[in-house]
Amino acid sequence: MLSGSAAALQILFGKSTTYVEILGSVALGLEACLAFPQAWKIYRTKSVKGLSYSLVGTWLAGDAFKTWYFVTSGR
Repeated sequence: MLSGSAAALQILFGKSTTYVEILGSVALGLEACLAFPQAWKIYRTKSVKGLSYSLVGTWLAGDAFKTWYFVTSGR
């Protein structure tokens, strides 16, 4: 259902700059919130026990890739 709705919106409004900007802003907002549950758990327990190295590594790799893309795309 969600995928179908997203596909329909993309087909209908995919060429609209406003739609693309809104979609990008929503995506960035959601991505920025992904760390909140983990940060809350760390704050509550006052411990990083259980925090996996792969989680931290993928966060760093993802941010490094986004930074590289931003710098090389000339935006």
